[in-house]
Amino acid sequence: MITTIVSKFQWFRNRLFRLFHYRAGATMDLIDALAATPTTDSVVKLSLSSLFGRTYSSLTDVLSSLFRTNLKTLPTDDERNEQTLKVTQLLAEECVTSALQNDIALFAIDCTADPRIYADKVRDRTMVHTPNHVPGQKPITVGHEYSVLVYLPDREEDKERHWVVPLSVKRVNSHQSGPEVGLLQLEQIANHTVFKHRFCISVTDAAYSIRKWVIGGSKLPHVVHIARLRGNRKVYRMPVDIKEPRRGRPQIYGEELLLQDPSEPDLEEITTMVSRKGRAYQVLLQRWNDVIMQGSKDEPTHEHPFDLLSTLQLFWGGCLSIFDLGVVYFPRKGLHIPFLGK
Repeated sequence: MITTIVSKFQWFRNRLFRLFHYRAGATMDLIDALAATPTTDSVVKLSLSSLFGRTYSSLTDVLSSLFRTNLKTLPTDDERNEQTLKVTQLLAEECVTSALQNDIALFAIDCTADPRIYADKVRDRTMVHTPNHVPGQKPITVGHEYSVLVYLPDREEDKERHWVVPLSVKRVNSHQSGPEVGLLQLEQIANHTVFKHRFCISVTDAAYSIRKWVIGGSKLPHVVHIARLRGNRKVYRMPVDIKEPRRGRPQIYGEELLLQDPSEPDLEEITTMVSRKGRAYQVLLQRWNDVIMQGSKDEPTHEHPFDLLSTLQLFWGGCLSIFDLGVVYFPRKGLHIPFLGK
């Protein structure tokens, strides 16, 4: 067993080694040092790692040579994206081989901040969101923001250890937004890796339930996007077809669906689930099909319907607790996901 694991790990390292054109050995040493010291807060400490058998100057040499195809010229954004895609494709292959080919691929996307408060000379430093537990303080800092797309393994042992596989990490420039970069990452994973042959689901928070994701998600027929929906978002039913011709502009929006007091759902189901502590509880799910979001001239979201799950009700020993999840499915037009997997 150990021999098989070591052999496979060596095969993976050799493939990764061949993706670096310059300073490949030093690059692998830096990866080993980062993997062994995940909490390192200084580049100097990485050079002191026992796995990095080189001097401090090799660190800057590795970073300057990373993903270059020519040492005399700096890599362009397209060249850097092309090289990083090769690493993503290698990682994606390992995710697929560890699971059944027909299983659903589950991804999570979110942004994380890298505070650089005192680095005045760092390029494109801006105000970014970061959690702050101090009362009265705004949750912001000065630095960079990174969009991270991870693969969520489906094996039970991985779930217990809370393992995820980071497939794509991209910096969000000051002129970009996190959801904008996240959509580009999802398109890249869904169209240019082994996941293009599998049914994929992406999970995000409310920041990603915007017009760009409604339109962009409809262009990926094998990807379903699940996100929280903001409580002040306006959604409507599809307009009722009128057979008789009428004067004026055709109706775009139908009846408004009030999130606080929605109309009768199209589908409703109660199921029993068990918590990690072993307590059984009942879950009531309600779904509205073919809902459209209020759009604009440049972003016609009315052309891209989705399904809405509005509330989740939990019954604990006769006590009722209501959680307004506002979960949105963004499937391609005409596709309805089976409710609760049935």
